[in-house]
Amino acid sequence: MQMGRQYWMDHLAANKQAGISGAAYAKLHGISVKALYYWQRKLKPSVPSKSDSPGSGNFVALRVAHSPVVRAAVGCTLVMSSGLRLEMSSWPSAEWLVTLARTMQSVR
Repeated sequence: MQMGRQYWMDHLAANKQAGISGAAYAKLHGISVKALYYWQRKLKPSVPSKSDSPGSGNFVALRVAHSPVVRAAVGCTLVMSSGLRLEMSSWPSAEWLVTLARTMQSVR
């Protein structure tokens, strides 16, 4: 039986949520460890792995838009590609931006 992309995306998400090794997860669910790791590599942009961490070379493009209306209380405005607009009184830390970007990716 040939298993499709969605099948493996579901397994990879469940494995991540379970918080156990790929080998342990595969054994528990009776699936091939080799296939699980293959699909993990193949779907890496779609399924963030535990090895994704700040400084690992992953970049997320952000667009900073200047608001035509001047608001004294807002230090910066972050507009996400989804249309989400965040107005902050000061610049957030780089770590916070990385966490936000990863969270937004996992919501897709």
